[in-house]
Amino acid sequence: MAIRSSLEIAPGSVVEVYRQPDGDTSPVTAVLTNLSTNLAKANAVELLLLSSSDAPLASTTLTAQGSGYTSVPAARVTSKVKVAPELQVRMELNGLTIGNAGLNYRVNDVLTLGCGASTKPTLTVTAVDINGRVLSLGITTRGFLTTLAREQVGLKTTGGKGRDLILSATYRVASFVLLTPGSGYSELPIVDIDGPAAGTISLTPNIQPRHRLVRQELAVDEFIVVKDLPLTPGDTLVVKASASVAVKVIE
Repeated sequence: MAIRSSLEIAPGSVVEVYRQPDGDTSPVTAVLTNLSTNLAKANAVELLLLSSSDAPLASTTLTAQGSGYTSVPAARVTSKVKVAPELQVRMELNGLTIGNAGLNYRVNDVLTLGCGASTKPTLTVTAVDINGRVLSLGITTRGFLTTLAREQVGLKTTGGKGRDLILSATYRVASFVLLTPGSGYSELPIVDIDGPAAGTISLTPNIQPRHRLVRQELAVDEFIVVKDLPLTPGDTLVVKASASVAVKVIE
């Protein structure tokens, strides 16, 4: 009996634990042990398969939005995959700086930003001086944007006679749209973000249920053994766990 992989997984992780080597068709056995010390709670542990022949990326989950974007970043999967998926990034308004405070604005005036979007960001004037110069603004809706404009000039005002307000805007990622899922994954998808960014974006792959080999609630020190998994070269085993888990893959 030889150990092919042995590692510990932190709570809440999705981790690639083993990849079948090229030219190897021998079956393996996976042993998963709950290392949690929480006696009052059973913890969910899942063993998943990313097949080298067919393991589509079902969807993506945005886990960090980043901030300070002034242009739309491109997203692409850089992991080993036969047919890469297509991802489209959608942005939303994140921050504003007043460049020119304008004149004749009133509190509660509603302003619409000029961006390429089906849903444009809107702002509400929250404070002005005696001449109607804007002192502060609130973001009413953040929009759903595919193109960005950093400098906002000639904003459309609903009500009032305000003019000449100039704003500088920054944005954050609102969501990713999965245009095509791709196929033939041999490892967990890694998404590379292009373009300038003052924040970090990360994705968690949502693996389709048909690739779940086992899901079980484990008590403290309880373990499960999944015997004689028939893997083909390039197949990858992934563990998703809500608790600390020890994983061994043996032949």
